[in-house]
Amino acid sequence: MTMEVSRWAEYQYERFTSENGRDHDSWVIGGGEQFCKEVFARLYEGDGEFNESLKVEEAWAAKAHAQLSDSHSFKRMQESARRDRFGAGVTAIRLTEELLRELVDKQGRTPPTVELQKVRDEVSDLIDWAKTLEEAGATEKAKEVREKIGKKKAKGKRLAERYREFAESIKDSDMVDAVVRATGKAKESMSEASDLDNLAGWGEGKGESTTIGAKQKAELAERVRATPKLAEIAKLAGRLKTIAASAQRMKPAEGTEVSSIKCGADLGRLLPTELVKLTDPALALDFGKRFTERSLLEYDLKDKKPKGRGPMVICVDDSGSMEGEREVWAKGMTLALLSIARKQKRDCQVVYFSGKVSRTDMFEFDAEVGMDKLIESISHFHGGGTNFQEPLSEAHRTIERDPTFNKADVVFITDGSCDTSDDFKSWWKAQRKQLGFSVFGIHVGARGDVATGTLKDLTDKTVGIADVANDVKAHEVFSI
Repeated sequence: MTMEVSRWAEYQYERFTSENGRDHDSWVIGGGEQFCKEVFARLYEGDGEFNESLKVEEAWAAKAHAQLSDSHSFKRMQESARRDRFGAGVTAIRLTEELLRELVDKQGRTPPTVELQKVRDEVSDLIDWAKTLEEAGATEKAKEVREKIGKKKAKGKRLAERYREFAESIKDSDMVDAVVRATGKAKESMSEASDLDNLAGWGEGKGESTTIGAKQKAELAERVRATPKLAEIAKLAGRLKTIAASAQRMKPAEGTEVSSIKCGADLGRLLPTELVKLTDPALALDFGKRFTERSLLEYDLKDKKPKGRGPMVICVDDSGSMEGEREVWAKGMTLALLSIARKQKRDCQVVYFSGKVSRTDMFEFDAEVGMDKLIESISHFHGGGTNFQEPLSEAHRTIERDPTFNKADVVFITDGSCDTSDDFKSWWKAQRKQLGFSVFGIHVGARGDVATGTLKDLTDKTVGIADVANDVKAHEVFSI
């Protein structure tokens, strides 16, 4: 082997290939499986020790490893895939496949597919068998075995020569180009694996840190490949989750509050009665003396106790006009908001609506949430007309009947407007005040000033997303 692979990394690789039905003998060159395993180990747990003494069939792999070590793209992959069996597995296989395709198929080379080590092992077994026969006095049979040994050794020499010629035919520039192209393709597979995490973010168990295993990810990958819309939603959710994390970091802290008065010398906390002494020369000397003694009166500030955040109710428009990229954006936003809710330990209800409420799903941050439920939820699409009153009434029922939804945030995602009676608007405004919940509107595909008309009357704030490909406005959404 070119590189030492730990038993743990080898075990994880075998688990991955077993879970994903990988054929170990499907490589276009002998040694392809071992090279892939070594790449997996480098991705999964970092670089190991490379062997200085190489066998002739390992020369091409050593060249490839050396070039990977110089690749900045591969180093970034190592950072992303560390301890991620599924991510490291899909990336290692794609990288190995693409690298060999570049070195073999595109260059017209024909490397041997037979493992040279297998031939060596066969020769060793035959030698032992011949010795056993000779010791038993079966000289004629032993002679036949010796003839087979000679043929096997000749085959081994021919294979060794082919491996040597293959490695020598690979110029340094060929390997550089092959690694650049292969890592580029492998990044796509790593990105797809990352997109799956955006769908699997709620996991199968309790708590923020729970994630699904590689086997479940493999099954999820098959479902995503069969449903292009899911893949688009997952990719967009990843982008929006990155924006969400940035927006949350930029939010101002809760701040501080005065708890008492104490003695000190912090100029930023001094009482006004102390600061005014600096304007009087007679009192300034006393100020200086007390400053050095740290006996000036100042405010004792303490961090404010963080306010508890209420749950979320996300109302998602799935009327006919939302079909296409607007639906994908709305579902991606929903996944990103679910991610925020889970991180902030907030329960979340998703309400899909068109002319009526077509589906509701409850996601509790401390309860087990199956992937089937999440995928069924974001895959749901009803079509039809638009009615704002039905989903808002559903959100109100949840907030009113469930004490845990006190002071909830209602996020209302739509691409249109509809007529809503003045009586309902007045009732809705009164309920928002009485129950203490806020409403945040997101107008997908908005034109002009969206903070007017129906949405303005029904929400505390509305953000218009004129272009779903523009991430700038998305920052405003994640201020909740």
